[in-house]
Amino acid sequence: MQYFMFGKKTEVTLEELIDYAIKEDGRKLLKDQFKGLYGDYGIVTPPYNPTLLAALLEVNSTHAACVDVIAGDVAGRGYSLDGDDPEVEEFFKNLPDPISTVLYNFVSDYQALGYAALAISYNDDGKPVDLYHVPAHTLRRHQDDMRVVQQVGGRAVWFKLVGVEKEVDKDTGEFYDDLPPEKRGDSIIWLQNYNPRSYYYGLAPIVPAMPAIYLGIAARKYNVSFFKNYGVPSLLMLIKGSFTDVDPTNPDVNLQEQATKALQEVMNNPHSAMILTLKSADAKAVDIDIKEMGMKSNEGEFIKLMEAIDDEILAVHRVPPYRVSINRIGSLSGNTAVESSKIYYESVIAPLQERIQSNITKWVIRDDGFESDAKFELSKMSLKEFKTDVDSVVALVQAGILSPAEARQYLKGYFNLKDEFVGPEAETLYHSGVPLDAAAAMSLQPVAEVARKLKEAKEGLK
Repeated sequence: MQYFMFGKKTEVTLEELIDYAIKEDGRKLLKDQFKGLYGDYGIVTPPYNPTLLAALLEVNSTHAACVDVIAGDVAGRGYSLDGDDPEVEEFFKNLPDPISTVLYNFVSDYQALGYAALAISYNDDGKPVDLYHVPAHTLRRHQDDMRVVQQVGGRAVWFKLVGVEKEVDKDTGEFYDDLPPEKRGDSIIWLQNYNPRSYYYGLAPIVPAMPAIYLGIAARKYNVSFFKNYGVPSLLMLIKGSFTDVDPTNPDVNLQEQATKALQEVMNNPHSAMILTLKSADAKAVDIDIKEMGMKSNEGEFIKLMEAIDDEILAVHRVPPYRVSINRIGSLSGNTAVESSKIYYESVIAPLQERIQSNITKWVIRDDGFESDAKFELSKMSLKEFKTDVDSVVALVQAGILSPAEARQYLKGYFNLKDEFVGPEAETLYHSGVPLDAAAAMSLQPVAEVARKLKEAKEGLK
């Protein structure tokens, strides 16, 4: 007896799962450009490949949305300067890239990779002339804790960390007491999340949820395969009897190739007939049995799995579901937007804003910058204002003054709502949950009933 099984299971590495989800022409970008340089130049290897961490944004929409929302909430509401200093004000106004864009990219790196970098350029007088973002996945720390190197293509550029007194040659990475301005490397503000496994690189929030992302990729791949195979994920063909793998009269005909071709024809043409002829080695019959393998796909289970994956990713980022347009109901069947917003802003946004503010104030405005007393501050969202706005809009909708569509338009900035069409019923005015047109019709019902009875009584007198 011989067995042939079609639809094999293979072990897939984490890198291969991400590789599966990325376009062919983008796979080469997953390689570590510093490979071969670690050790020889004192460059410290990160615990996780930063390019691979960056690629996670391309394969999971919830993760990408969380990073986008946090970056927008931290840096997207503007800034102010506490203190009157025209020179500092002019510096921030005249940056080549708006400071909100620079910090948005900076926070995106911080959330996606666990660390981020801002570079400061100086003029001949030692005054800052530019503050710009450097993509963190292109940077590596030196073991001396004073230098950072950027590798893009075949070119390396060196920076020094803020606070280091000596000048670094941007081309060689060597330290000197003094260098011409055109040879000096810029200074780096390096911000990282705490990582118990590395002094040099931060721990990305998404790392604990990486298995969930891989599970989501595998689940999507399985679901696609299910529909591609018309609901039959895998088949087992059993061939029993006395037969030869190769046709003795035609050596070019192979049994396994014939069986594979016959199965593929059925998969390509559902409900068609499959004909497979085999030559027996003796008078005994040859039996062919085809069995469906695995369980039927369950749409409900797949949806629950994807929701569980989303919940895990939201948890590691500590982002409320509504901020990425996912609706969740609390344990008492109420929306928890206000309560979760308070926790989110106090535990995620405010601490990160404080770290950014203090670093820019210290290294750009004061110590190594303009030596000014001004303070850089990022604009914060008022939770009290948020709750007041939500409560007021809900009351106006219930009173029939605003339609749900108008309320959605007013509050979409808070909830990151999109502008997609929500249906004609959203344009209707409601009072206590009842459409005003229906309420008007209901108010006329008693009058109509009296008129009907009067008409019946009048006809009865005839």
